Amino acid sequence: MVTHVEILVEEPSMEAALRLIIPKISSGLSFEIYPYLCKQDLLSKLPARLRGYAAWLPQDWRIVVVVDRDDDDCASLKQNLEMAARDAGLITRTQRGRAATKQVWRHKKSSRAEKNLRASSTAGRRQVSSREPHGHRGT
Repeated sequence: MVTHVEILVEEPSMEAALRLIIPKISSGLSFEIYPYLCKQDLLSKLPARLRGYAAWLPQDWRIVVVVDRDDDDCASLKQNLEMAARDAGLITRTQRGRAATKQVWRHKKSSRAEKNLRASSTAGRRQVSSREPHGHRGT
């Protein structure tokens, strides 16, 4: 369960808006907002900030980065944010989603293998049972 959120925003006006909105929608969630001078200021300082978080961030805390797309290519901007987090050793929501998908696939694959193993073990036991008289266990 998430207990605290660190929010990095590109400008003070976003900080002001979030300070009004978050308490109304968060039901007591702890948060702190860190405004930067502009988007370029945030993006240039983000890698170092994320490395710092990676060194001490508790498991139940999250980091949110809020930037406007402006005229930037959305996919490129997201890729840069993802890369900064990955390089800092942090797992993003996108990466967590991919990992969960892989985990489900591995789980399903394991389940099939386990079912096949159980089926072959059961079949083997039936063969052994059919060769021995009922109630007799070999010595």
